[in-house]
Amino acid sequence: MDRRTWLIAALLTAASGYCANAADTLVKIADVRTLTRDEAAEERHVHVRGVITWLEFPNMVIQDDSGGVWVHILEARRRGLISIDDAIHAKLSCGSDVEVTGISIPGGYATILLPTSIVIHGSKPVPDGHPIDPRQFFAGSEAGERVEVHGIVQAIESVPTGWQLVVSSDFGQFPVMAMKSVLQQPEHLLDAEVRLRGVAGSLFNGRGELIGPRLLCGSPGDILTEKEAPPPEAVPLVPLNELMGFSPHARPPHRVRVRGTVTLSVPGEFVYLQHGDRAVRVETTAATAFAEGDEVEMIGFVQQRSFIAMLVGAEGRKIGQNPVPAAVSISPQEIIEINSVSKSRGLPAKPHDFDGHLVRFSARLLAVQKELEHHPDSLRLVLDTGGMILTAEIVGPESLQLTNLLPESVLEVTGIVQLDFPDKLLPTNRVHAQRLDVYLRTAADIAVLRRPSWWTPSRLIGVLAVASVLLIGVLIWVWELRRQVSRKTLELAAEMRARRDAVIEFDATMRERTRLAANLHDTLLQTMSGLAYQLEACESESIPAATRKANHLETARRMVQRGQ
Repeated sequence: MDRRTWLIAALLTAASGYCANAADTLVKIADVRTLTRDEAAEERHVHVRGVITWLEFPNMVIQDDSGGVWVHILEARRRGLISIDDAIHAKLSCGSDVEVTGISIPGGYATILLPTSIVIHGSKPVPDGHPIDPRQFFAGSEAGERVEVHGIVQAIESVPTGWQLVVSSDFGQFPVMAMKSVLQQPEHLLDAEVRLRGVAGSLFNGRGELIGPRLLCGSPGDILTEKEAPPPEAVPLVPLNELMGFSPHARPPHRVRVRGTVTLSVPGEFVYLQHGDRAVRVETTAATAFAEGDEVEMIGFVQQRSFIAMLVGAEGRKIGQNPVPAAVSISPQEIIEINSVSKSRGLPAKPHDFDGHLVRFSARLLAVQKELEHHPDSLRLVLDTGGMILTAEIVGPESLQLTNLLPESVLEVTGIVQLDFPDKLLPTNRVHAQRLDVYLRTAADIAVLRRPSWWTPSRLIGVLAVASVLLIGVLIWVWELRRQVSRKTLELAAEMRARRDAVIEFDATMRERTRLAANLHDTLLQTMSGLAYQLEACESESIPAATRKANHLETARRMVQRGQ
Protein backbone atom coordinates (compact mmCIF):
# COMPACT_ATOMS: atom_id res chain seq x y z
CA MET A 1 0.00 0.00 0.00
CA ASP A 2 1.46 3.33 -1.08
CA ARG A 3 1.47 6.40 1.15
CA ARG A 4 -1.45 8.05 -0.65
CA THR A 5 -3.65 4.98 -0.23
CA TRP A 6 -2.75 4.71 3.47
CA LEU A 7 -3.61 8.38 4.04
CA ILE A 8 -7.01 8.00 2.33
CA ALA A 9 -7.79 4.92 4.45
CA ALA A 10 -6.85 6.78 7.64
CA LEU A 11 -9.06 9.72 6.72
CA LEU A 12 -11.98 7.42 5.94
CA THR A 13 -11.54 5.65 9.29
CA ALA A 14 -11.42 8.93 11.19
CA ALA A 15 -14.45 10.23 9.32
CA SER A 16 -16.43 7.07 10.05
CA GLY A 17 -15.50 7.31 13.76
CA TYR A 18 -16.53 10.95 13.86
CA CYS A 19 -19.82 10.13 12.21
CA ALA A 20 -20.42 7.33 14.69
CA ASN A 21 -19.70 9.67 17.62
CA ALA A 22 -21.88 12.34 16.08
CA ALA A 23 -24.67 9.84 15.70
CA ASP A 24 -24.38 8.91 19.40
CA THR A 25 -24.32 12.55 20.60
CA LEU A 26 -27.60 13.80 22.09
CA VAL A 27 -28.57 17.14 20.57
CA LYS A 28 -32.09 17.50 22.02
CA ILE A 29 -32.73 18.05 25.72
CA ALA A 30 -35.78 15.80 25.44
CA ASP A 31 -33.42 12.93 24.57
CA VAL A 32 -31.38 13.66 27.71
CA ARG A 33 -34.53 13.69 29.87
CA THR A 34 -35.61 10.26 28.61
CA LEU A 35 -32.37 8.53 29.64
CA THR A 36 -32.72 5.98 32.41
CA ARG A 37 -30.35 6.14 35.37
CA ASP A 38 -28.30 3.29 33.92
CA GLU A 39 -28.14 4.94 30.52
CA ALA A 40 -27.21 8.30 32.04
CA ALA A 41 -24.43 6.57 34.00
CA GLU A 42 -22.83 5.59 30.65
CA GLU A 43 -21.86 9.30 30.31
CA ARG A 44 -23.53 9.86 26.95
CA HIS A 45 -22.13 12.71 24.87
CA VAL A 46 -24.43 15.74 24.81
CA HIS A 47 -24.33 18.84 22.60
CA VAL A 48 -27.34 21.10 23.13
CA ARG A 49 -28.26 24.75 22.77
CA GLY A 50 -30.85 26.53 24.86
CA VAL A 51 -31.82 29.46 27.08
CA ILE A 52 -30.85 29.70 30.73
CA THR A 53 -34.12 29.66 32.70
CA TRP A 54 -32.64 29.38 36.22
CA LEU A 55 -29.21 30.39 37.45
CA GLU A 56 -27.85 29.89 40.94
CA PHE A 57 -24.18 29.80 40.06
CA PRO A 58 -22.44 27.43 39.69
CA ASN A 59 -25.54 25.47 38.63
CA MET A 60 -28.23 26.36 36.12
CA VAL A 61 -31.11 25.10 34.03
CA ILE A 62 -31.26 25.43 30.24
CA GLN A 63 -34.26 24.82 28.04
CA ASP A 64 -34.74 24.32 24.30
CA ASP A 65 -37.87 23.66 22.29
CA SER A 66 -38.05 20.06 23.56
CA GLY A 67 -37.54 20.49 27.32
CA GLY A 68 -35.22 21.58 30.13
CA VAL A 69 -32.27 20.02 31.95
CA TRP A 70 -30.06 20.83 34.94
CA VAL A 71 -26.44 21.75 34.16
CA HIS A 72 -24.13 21.11 37.13
CA ILE A 73 -21.05 23.27 36.64
CA LEU A 74 -19.84 22.64 40.19
CA GLU A 75 -19.64 18.87 39.72
CA ALA A 76 -17.97 19.33 36.33
CA ARG A 77 -15.34 21.56 37.91
CA ARG A 78 -14.82 19.02 40.70
CA ARG A 79 -14.15 16.33 38.08
CA GLY A 80 -11.84 18.60 36.11
CA LEU A 81 -14.11 18.67 33.05
CA ILE A 82 -14.41 22.47 32.81
CA SER A 83 -12.91 25.67 34.15
CA ILE A 84 -15.03 28.84 34.09
CA ASP A 85 -13.42 32.14 34.98
CA ASP A 86 -15.13 35.16 36.53
CA ALA A 87 -15.52 36.85 33.14
CA ILE A 88 -17.67 34.06 31.74
CA HIS A 89 -19.52 33.79 35.02
CA ALA A 90 -20.42 37.50 34.88
CA LYS A 91 -21.91 37.09 31.39
CA LEU A 92 -24.23 34.25 32.38
CA SER A 93 -27.78 35.21 33.39
CA CYS A 94 -31.34 34.09 32.95
CA GLY A 95 -32.06 34.56 29.24
CA SER A 96 -28.52 33.82 28.07
CA ASP A 97 -28.46 31.80 24.82
CA VAL A 98 -25.80 29.13 25.48
CA GLU A 99 -24.36 26.16 23.66
CA VAL A 100 -23.34 23.42 26.07
CA THR A 101 -21.21 20.37 25.34
CA GLY A 102 -20.79 17.71 27.98
CA ILE A 103 -21.77 14.30 29.31
CA SER A 104 -24.81 12.90 31.08
CA ILE A 105 -24.83 11.44 34.57
CA PRO A 106 -27.67 10.33 36.87
CA GLY A 107 -28.50 13.23 39.18
CA GLY A 108 -30.03 13.24 42.63
CA TYR A 109 -33.41 12.83 40.96
CA ALA A 110 -33.41 13.35 37.17
CA THR A 111 -30.59 13.08 34.63
CA ILE A 112 -28.20 16.05 34.72
CA LEU A 113 -25.57 17.42 32.35
CA LEU A 114 -21.90 17.93 33.24
CA PRO A 115 -20.52 20.56 30.83
CA THR A 116 -17.11 20.39 29.21
CA SER A 117 -17.62 23.72 27.43
CA ILE A 118 -20.13 26.59 27.51
CA VAL A 119 -20.37 29.07 24.65
CA ILE A 120 -22.53 32.20 24.97
CA HIS A 121 -24.29 33.29 21.76
CA GLY A 122 -26.17 36.27 23.15
CA SER A 123 -29.56 36.39 24.85
CA LYS A 124 -33.17 35.39 24.17
CA PRO A 125 -36.48 35.90 25.96
CA VAL A 126 -37.07 33.41 28.74
CA PRO A 127 -39.92 31.05 27.75
CA ASP A 128 -43.25 31.87 29.41
CA GLY A 129 -43.84 28.30 30.48
CA HIS A 130 -46.82 26.06 29.86
CA PRO A 131 -49.64 25.57 32.38
CA ILE A 132 -48.81 22.71 34.68
CA ASP A 133 -50.28 19.29 34.24
CA PRO A 134 -51.16 18.62 37.92
CA ARG A 135 -50.48 14.92 37.68
CA GLN A 136 -47.15 15.47 35.91
CA PHE A 137 -46.13 18.36 38.19
CA PHE A 138 -46.82 16.58 41.48
CA ALA A 139 -45.22 13.40 40.12
CA GLY A 140 -41.99 15.33 39.40
CA SER A 141 -42.16 14.61 35.66
CA GLU A 142 -41.97 18.29 34.67
CA ALA A 143 -38.72 18.88 36.56
CA GLY A 144 -36.43 21.25 34.63
CA GLU A 145 -39.20 22.75 32.49
CA ARG A 146 -40.70 26.25 32.64
CA VAL A 147 -44.28 26.03 33.88
CA GLU A 148 -47.06 28.35 35.03
CA VAL A 149 -49.35 27.83 38.03
CA HIS A 150 -51.93 29.85 39.96
CA GLY A 151 -52.29 29.77 43.73
CA ILE A 152 -52.53 31.59 47.05
CA VAL A 153 -49.41 32.43 49.07
CA GLN A 154 -49.81 30.97 52.56
CA ALA A 155 -46.34 31.48 54.05
CA ILE A 156 -43.22 33.55 53.40
CA GLU A 157 -39.77 32.78 54.83
CA SER A 158 -36.44 34.48 54.25
CA VAL A 159 -33.58 32.27 52.98
CA PRO A 160 -29.97 33.24 52.11
CA THR A 161 -30.57 33.52 48.35
CA GLY A 162 -34.05 35.03 48.47
CA TRP A 163 -37.47 33.94 49.70
CA GLN A 164 -39.28 30.69 50.11
CA LEU A 165 -43.03 30.84 49.66
CA VAL A 166 -45.61 28.19 50.43
CA VAL A 167 -48.31 28.28 47.77
CA SER A 168 -51.64 26.47 47.85
CA SER A 169 -53.16 25.72 44.45
CA ASP A 170 -56.30 23.92 43.38
CA PHE A 171 -54.18 20.78 43.08
CA GLY A 172 -52.17 20.90 46.28
CA GLN A 173 -49.54 22.78 48.24
CA PHE A 174 -45.90 23.22 47.22
CA PRO A 175 -42.88 25.45 48.06
CA VAL A 176 -41.63 28.22 45.76
CA MET A 177 -38.07 29.52 45.69
CA ALA A 178 -37.87 33.17 44.58
CA MET A 179 -34.57 34.96 43.99
CA LYS A 180 -34.08 38.41 45.51
CA SER A 181 -33.87 39.85 41.99
CA VAL A 182 -37.42 38.64 41.40
CA LEU A 183 -38.97 39.62 44.73
CA GLN A 184 -37.84 42.51 46.90
CA GLN A 185 -40.57 42.96 49.51
CA PRO A 186 -42.79 39.87 49.59
CA GLU A 187 -44.94 40.73 52.64
CA HIS A 188 -47.78 42.04 50.48
CA LEU A 189 -48.08 38.62 48.81
CA LEU A 190 -49.31 36.85 51.95
CA ASP A 191 -52.86 35.59 51.26
CA ALA A 192 -52.74 37.12 47.75
CA GLU A 193 -53.75 35.23 44.62
CA VAL A 194 -50.71 35.00 42.36
CA ARG A 195 -49.63 33.66 38.99
CA LEU A 196 -46.23 32.02 39.15
CA ARG A 197 -43.85 31.17 36.34
CA GLY A 198 -40.68 29.28 36.92
CA VAL A 199 -38.70 26.09 36.55
CA ALA A 200 -40.34 23.01 37.98
CA GLY A 201 -38.05 21.44 40.54
CA SER A 202 -38.21 18.47 42.87
CA LEU A 203 -37.57 17.64 46.48
CA PHE A 204 -35.96 14.22 46.79
CA ASN A 205 -34.15 12.00 49.26
CA GLY A 206 -30.72 10.37 49.15
CA ARG A 207 -32.10 7.42 47.20
CA GLY A 208 -33.28 9.58 44.31
CA GLU A 209 -36.93 9.21 45.31
CA LEU A 210 -39.41 12.04 44.91
CA ILE A 211 -40.67 13.80 48.05
CA GLY A 212 -42.59 16.58 46.35
CA PRO A 213 -42.46 19.31 43.69
CA ARG A 214 -41.24 22.87 44.02
CA LEU A 215 -41.06 25.90 41.75
CA LEU A 216 -37.96 28.04 41.05
CA CYS A 217 -38.64 31.66 40.07
CA GLY A 218 -35.48 33.38 38.83
CA SER A 219 -36.58 35.85 36.15
CA PRO A 220 -38.21 39.28 36.56
CA GLY A 221 -41.95 38.99 36.09
CA ASP A 222 -42.10 35.38 37.31
CA ILE A 223 -44.43 36.37 40.18
CA LEU A 224 -47.53 38.36 39.27
CA THR A 225 -50.25 39.37 41.71
CA GLU A 226 -53.68 38.62 40.30
CA LYS A 227 -55.69 39.59 43.38
CA GLU A 228 -54.42 41.52 46.36
CA ALA A 229 -54.68 39.99 49.83
CA PRO A 230 -57.83 41.11 51.63
CA PRO A 231 -57.26 43.49 54.54
CA PRO A 232 -57.52 41.94 58.02
CA GLU A 233 -60.97 43.42 58.65
CA ALA A 234 -62.25 41.78 55.45
CA VAL A 235 -61.05 38.30 56.41
CA PRO A 236 -64.14 36.18 57.19
CA LEU A 237 -64.79 35.35 60.85
CA VAL A 238 -65.20 31.59 61.31
CA PRO A 239 -66.34 29.85 64.53
CA LEU A 240 -63.82 27.43 65.98
CA ASN A 241 -66.15 24.49 65.38
CA GLU A 242 -66.44 25.22 61.64
CA LEU A 243 -62.79 25.35 60.56
CA MET A 244 -62.93 22.25 58.36
CA GLY A 245 -66.51 21.14 58.71
CA PHE A 246 -68.77 20.07 55.86
CA SER A 247 -69.85 22.71 53.34
CA PRO A 248 -71.63 22.20 50.01
CA HIS A 249 -69.31 24.83 48.56
CA ALA A 250 -65.53 24.49 48.60
CA ARG A 251 -63.82 27.16 50.64
CA PRO A 252 -60.84 28.91 49.04
CA PRO A 253 -57.55 28.46 50.91
CA HIS A 254 -57.52 32.06 52.13
CA ARG A 255 -56.93 33.17 55.70
CA VAL A 256 -59.74 33.11 58.24
CA ARG A 257 -60.34 34.93 61.51
CA VAL A 258 -61.14 33.13 64.74
CA ARG A 259 -61.83 34.31 68.27
CA GLY A 260 -61.38 32.53 71.54
CA THR A 261 -60.02 32.59 75.06
CA VAL A 262 -56.33 31.83 75.59
CA THR A 263 -55.70 28.75 77.73
CA LEU A 264 -51.98 28.38 76.93
CA SER A 265 -49.49 30.60 75.12
CA VAL A 266 -45.88 29.91 74.10
CA PRO A 267 -44.67 33.12 72.35
CA GLY A 268 -43.23 32.49 68.90
CA GLU A 269 -44.64 28.98 68.72
CA PHE A 270 -48.32 28.38 69.45
CA VAL A 271 -51.44 29.50 71.30
CA TYR A 272 -54.38 27.37 72.42
CA LEU A 273 -57.76 29.02 72.09
CA GLN A 274 -61.06 27.77 73.47
CA HIS A 275 -64.61 28.88 72.83
CA GLY A 276 -67.49 26.83 74.13
CA ASP A 277 -66.84 23.13 73.61
CA ARG A 278 -64.20 23.58 70.89
CA ALA A 279 -60.49 24.28 71.36
CA VAL A 280 -57.96 24.94 68.59
CA ARG A 281 -54.20 25.14 68.34
CA VAL A 282 -52.91 28.26 66.59
CA GLU A 283 -49.30 28.21 65.37
CA THR A 284 -47.58 31.58 65.09
CA THR A 285 -44.07 32.96 64.78
CA ALA A 286 -45.10 36.28 66.38
CA ALA A 287 -43.42 37.00 69.70
CA THR A 288 -46.62 38.44 71.18
CA ALA A 289 -47.18 37.01 74.65
CA PHE A 290 -50.81 36.41 75.56
CA ALA A 291 -51.97 35.73 79.11
CA GLU A 292 -54.44 33.07 80.13
CA GLY A 293 -57.94 34.44 79.91
CA ASP A 294 -57.15 36.92 77.15
CA GLU A 295 -59.82 37.02 74.48
CA VAL A 296 -57.91 37.26 71.20
CA GLU A 297 -58.60 37.42 67.49
CA MET A 298 -56.23 35.41 65.29
CA ILE A 299 -55.88 35.46 61.50
CA GLY A 300 -54.26 32.50 59.77
CA PHE A 301 -54.56 29.62 57.33
CA VAL A 302 -56.52 26.49 58.17
CA GLN A 303 -54.53 23.29 57.87
CA GLN A 304 -54.96 19.80 59.16
CA ARG A 305 -52.00 18.27 60.94
CA SER A 306 -52.11 14.98 62.78
CA PHE A 307 -55.79 14.67 61.79
CA ILE A 308 -56.76 17.84 63.72
CA ALA A 309 -57.61 21.20 62.11
CA MET A 310 -55.52 24.14 63.30
CA LEU A 311 -54.46 27.62 62.27
CA VAL A 312 -50.92 28.15 60.93
CA GLY A 313 -48.92 31.26 60.05
CA ALA A 314 -51.23 33.23 62.29
CA GLU A 315 -51.11 36.76 63.65
CA GLY A 316 -53.34 38.06 66.41
CA ARG A 317 -54.35 40.76 68.82
CA LYS A 318 -56.06 40.97 72.19
CA ILE A 319 -59.66 42.18 72.08
CA GLY A 320 -60.87 41.54 75.63
CA GLN A 321 -60.73 39.42 78.77
CA ASN A 322 -62.68 36.30 79.74
CA PRO A 323 -62.57 33.86 82.65
CA VAL A 324 -60.21 30.96 82.06
CA PRO A 325 -62.24 27.82 81.28
CA ALA A 326 -62.35 25.50 84.28
CA ALA A 327 -60.33 22.29 84.12
CA VAL A 328 -62.45 19.16 83.62
CA SER A 329 -61.71 16.26 85.97
CA ILE A 330 -61.37 13.28 83.63
CA SER A 331 -58.85 10.49 83.23
CA PRO A 332 -56.89 9.96 80.00
CA GLN A 333 -58.48 6.52 79.68
CA GLU A 334 -61.94 8.11 79.66
CA ILE A 335 -60.88 10.57 76.93
CA ILE A 336 -59.62 7.74 74.73
CA GLU A 337 -62.80 5.77 75.39
CA ILE A 338 -64.98 8.74 74.38
CA ASN A 339 -63.10 9.05 71.08
CA SER A 340 -63.26 5.31 70.50
CA VAL A 341 -67.05 5.24 71.01
CA SER A 342 -67.35 8.21 68.65
CA LYS A 343 -65.45 6.29 65.96
CA SER A 344 -67.55 3.16 66.37
CA ARG A 345 -70.83 5.12 66.14
CA GLY A 346 -69.74 7.44 63.32
CA LEU A 347 -70.90 10.51 65.29
CA PRO A 348 -69.09 13.45 66.87
CA ALA A 349 -67.52 12.77 70.25
CA LYS A 350 -69.77 13.65 73.19
CA PRO A 351 -69.38 15.98 74.96
CA HIS A 352 -66.30 16.62 72.74
CA ASP A 353 -62.96 15.04 71.89
CA PHE A 354 -61.09 17.11 74.58
CA ASP A 355 -58.20 17.97 72.24
CA GLY A 356 -56.89 21.38 73.35
CA HIS A 357 -59.06 21.36 76.47
CA LEU A 358 -57.91 21.93 80.04
CA VAL A 359 -58.27 18.72 82.09
CA ARG A 360 -57.23 17.45 85.51
CA PHE A 361 -56.26 13.90 86.54
CA SER A 362 -53.99 12.03 88.91
CA ALA A 363 -50.93 10.10 87.81
CA ARG A 364 -47.80 8.42 89.10
CA LEU A 365 -44.51 10.06 88.16
CA LEU A 366 -42.09 7.72 86.42
CA ALA A 367 -39.29 10.05 85.32
CA VAL A 368 -38.27 13.70 84.89
CA GLN A 369 -36.55 14.60 81.60
CA LYS A 370 -34.77 17.97 81.56
CA GLU A 371 -33.76 20.35 78.76
CA LEU A 372 -35.64 19.05 75.74
CA GLU A 373 -34.05 19.56 72.32
CA HIS A 374 -36.42 22.27 71.09
CA HIS A 375 -36.24 24.26 74.35
CA PRO A 376 -33.27 24.45 76.76
CA ASP A 377 -35.58 25.71 79.54
CA SER A 378 -38.14 22.93 79.21
CA LEU A 379 -39.02 19.81 81.08
CA ARG A 380 -41.02 16.66 80.43
CA LEU A 381 -42.66 14.45 83.03
CA VAL A 382 -43.29 10.81 82.16
CA LEU A 383 -46.53 9.73 83.85
CA ASP A 384 -48.41 6.51 84.44
CA THR A 385 -52.20 6.78 84.71
CA GLY A 386 -53.24 3.27 85.52
CA GLY A 387 -51.45 1.53 82.69
CA MET A 388 -51.39 4.36 80.12
CA ILE A 389 -48.03 6.07 79.75
CA LEU A 390 -48.11 9.73 78.70
CA THR A 391 -45.98 12.86 79.02
CA ALA A 392 -46.59 16.31 80.47
CA GLU A 393 -44.40 19.06 79.00
CA ILE A 394 -43.73 22.55 80.33
CA VAL A 395 -41.76 25.32 78.59
CA GLY A 396 -40.22 28.31 80.31
CA PRO A 397 -38.29 29.25 83.45
CA GLU A 398 -40.96 27.75 85.70
CA SER A 399 -39.85 24.30 84.57
CA LEU A 400 -36.96 24.64 87.05
CA GLN A 401 -39.48 24.44 89.90
CA LEU A 402 -40.38 20.88 88.90
CA THR A 403 -36.88 19.45 88.64
CA ASN A 404 -36.94 18.24 92.25
CA LEU A 405 -39.99 16.02 91.81
CA LEU A 406 -39.23 12.47 92.92
CA PRO A 407 -40.17 9.44 90.84
CA GLU A 408 -43.03 7.35 92.26
CA SER A 409 -44.74 10.50 93.54
CA VAL A 410 -48.50 10.63 93.03
CA LEU A 411 -49.39 13.90 91.29
CA GLU A 412 -52.47 15.85 90.37
CA VAL A 413 -51.87 17.10 86.83
CA THR A 414 -53.69 20.00 85.15
CA GLY A 415 -52.91 20.63 81.51
CA ILE A 416 -53.95 21.05 77.89
CA VAL A 417 -54.72 17.79 76.08
CA GLN A 418 -52.95 16.96 72.82
CA LEU A 419 -54.42 13.86 71.18
CA ASP A 420 -52.00 11.51 69.43
CA PHE A 421 -53.29 9.71 66.36
CA PRO A 422 -51.83 6.68 64.55
CA ASP A 423 -49.24 7.30 61.84
CA LYS A 424 -51.20 5.41 59.20
CA LEU A 425 -54.81 5.49 58.16
CA LEU A 426 -56.96 2.53 59.03
CA PRO A 427 -59.47 0.98 56.59
CA THR A 428 -62.30 3.10 57.95
CA ASN A 429 -63.86 6.48 57.30
CA ARG A 430 -62.80 7.77 60.74
CA VAL A 431 -59.66 7.93 62.80
CA HIS A 432 -59.48 8.21 66.57
CA ALA A 433 -56.77 8.96 69.10
CA GLN A 434 -54.89 6.07 70.64
CA ARG A 435 -53.04 8.04 73.31
CA LEU A 436 -52.53 11.61 74.47
CA ASP A 437 -50.04 14.00 76.03
CA VAL A 438 -50.54 17.24 77.92
CA TYR A 439 -49.00 20.71 78.01
CA LEU A 440 -48.52 22.32 81.42
CA ARG A 441 -49.14 26.07 81.74
CA THR A 442 -47.16 26.76 84.92
CA ALA A 443 -45.46 24.82 87.70
CA ALA A 444 -48.67 25.25 89.72
CA ASP A 445 -50.35 22.76 87.35
CA ILE A 446 -48.53 20.01 89.27
CA ALA A 447 -49.64 19.22 92.83
CA VAL A 448 -48.02 16.45 94.85
CA LEU A 449 -50.74 14.25 96.36
CA ARG A 450 -48.42 11.71 97.93
CA ARG A 451 -44.68 11.65 98.16
CA PRO A 452 -42.90 8.41 97.40
CA SER A 453 -41.94 6.02 100.19
CA TRP A 454 -38.48 6.54 101.59
CA TRP A 455 -37.76 3.13 100.19
CA THR A 456 -37.58 4.27 96.63
CA PRO A 457 -35.89 1.93 94.15
CA SER A 458 -32.85 4.20 93.99
CA ARG A 459 -32.51 4.37 97.75
CA LEU A 460 -33.11 0.64 98.09
CA ILE A 461 -30.39 0.06 95.53
CA GLY A 462 -28.14 2.43 97.48
CA VAL A 463 -28.80 0.64 100.78
CA LEU A 464 -28.22 -2.72 99.14
CA ALA A 465 -25.00 -1.40 97.66
CA VAL A 466 -23.80 -0.16 101.09
CA ALA A 467 -24.86 -3.42 102.73
CA SER A 468 -23.07 -5.37 100.04
CA VAL A 469 -19.91 -3.35 100.60
CA LEU A 470 -20.15 -3.88 104.37
CA LEU A 471 -20.82 -7.59 103.91
CA ILE A 472 -17.86 -7.88 101.60
CA GLY A 473 -15.77 -5.99 104.17
CA VAL A 474 -16.94 -8.31 106.98
CA LEU A 475 -16.22 -11.38 104.88
CA ILE A 476 -12.77 -10.07 104.07
CA TRP A 477 -12.19 -9.28 107.78
CA VAL A 478 -13.38 -12.77 108.83
CA TRP A 479 -11.20 -14.36 106.18
CA GLU A 480 -8.19 -12.32 107.35
CA LEU A 481 -8.99 -13.16 110.98
CA ARG A 482 -9.21 -16.85 110.21
CA ARG A 483 -5.95 -16.60 108.31
CA GLN A 484 -4.30 -14.90 111.30
CA VAL A 485 -5.78 -17.48 113.73
CA SER A 486 -4.60 -20.29 111.49
CA ARG A 487 -1.12 -18.78 111.34
CA LYS A 488 -1.01 -18.24 115.12
CA THR A 489 -2.30 -21.76 115.67
CA LEU A 490 0.46 -23.15 113.54
CA GLU A 491 3.04 -21.06 115.37
CA LEU A 492 1.63 -22.13 118.77
CA ALA A 493 1.61 -25.78 117.73
CA ALA A 494 5.20 -25.48 116.57
CA GLU A 495 6.16 -23.82 119.87
CA MET A 496 4.32 -26.48 121.88
CA ARG A 497 6.06 -29.20 119.90
CA ALA A 498 9.38 -27.48 120.57
CA ARG A 499 8.64 -27.24 124.30
CA ARG A 500 7.46 -30.83 124.41
CA ASP A 501 10.63 -31.92 122.65
CA ALA A 502 12.68 -29.83 125.12
CA VAL A 503 10.91 -31.44 128.11
CA ILE A 504 11.44 -34.89 126.64
CA GLU A 505 15.09 -34.09 126.03
CA PHE A 506 15.46 -32.68 129.56
CA ASP A 507 13.85 -35.76 131.08
CA ALA A 508 16.10 -37.99 129.03
CA THR A 509 19.13 -35.97 130.11
CA MET A 510 18.12 -36.19 133.77
CA ARG A 511 17.53 -39.91 133.48
CA GLU A 512 20.88 -40.26 131.81
CA ARG A 513 22.54 -38.18 134.50
CA THR A 514 20.85 -40.21 137.21
CA ARG A 515 21.91 -43.40 135.52
CA LEU A 516 25.48 -42.13 135.16
CA ALA A 517 25.50 -40.96 138.78
CA ALA A 518 24.25 -44.31 139.93
CA ASN A 519 26.83 -46.06 137.78
CA LEU A 520 29.57 -43.78 139.08
CA HIS A 521 28.46 -44.29 142.66
CA ASP A 522 27.92 -48.00 142.39
CA THR A 523 30.96 -48.92 140.27
CA LEU A 524 33.65 -46.34 139.73
CA LEU A 525 33.37 -44.70 143.17
CA GLN A 526 33.36 -48.01 144.94
CA THR A 527 36.30 -49.16 142.83
CA MET A 528 38.27 -46.03 143.62
CA SER A 529 37.36 -46.30 147.31
CA GLY A 530 38.59 -49.85 147.28
CA LEU A 531 41.72 -48.77 145.48
CA ALA A 532 42.30 -46.07 148.09
CA TYR A 533 41.91 -48.63 150.85
CA GLN A 534 44.37 -50.96 149.13
CA LEU A 535 46.92 -48.19 148.68
CA GLU A 536 46.53 -47.17 152.25
CA ALA A 537 46.97 -50.76 153.36
CA CYS A 538 50.06 -51.18 151.19
CA GLU A 539 51.48 -48.02 152.59
CA SER A 540 50.82 -49.10 156.16
CA GLU A 541 52.50 -52.45 155.65
CA SER A 542 55.48 -51.41 153.60
CA ILE A 543 56.53 -47.93 154.71
CA PRO A 544 57.31 -46.76 158.23
CA ALA A 545 55.21 -43.92 159.61
CA ALA A 546 58.19 -41.52 159.74
CA THR A 547 58.89 -41.64 155.97
CA ARG A 548 55.37 -41.93 154.54
CA LYS A 549 54.85 -38.27 153.41
CA ALA A 550 57.39 -38.38 150.66
CA ASN A 551 56.72 -41.70 149.00
CA HIS A 552 54.84 -42.59 145.89
CA LEU A 553 52.13 -44.54 147.60
CA GLU A 554 51.15 -41.51 149.57
CA THR A 555 51.00 -39.48 146.37
CA ALA A 556 48.86 -42.12 144.62
CA ARG A 557 46.54 -42.35 147.56
CA ARG A 558 46.03 -38.59 147.58
CA MET A 559 45.31 -38.59 143.82
CA VAL A 560 42.71 -41.34 144.31
CA GLN A 561 41.07 -39.27 147.04
CA ARG A 562 40.94 -36.23 144.73
CA GLY A 563 39.42 -38.41 141.98
CA GLN A 564 36.76 -39.60 144.43
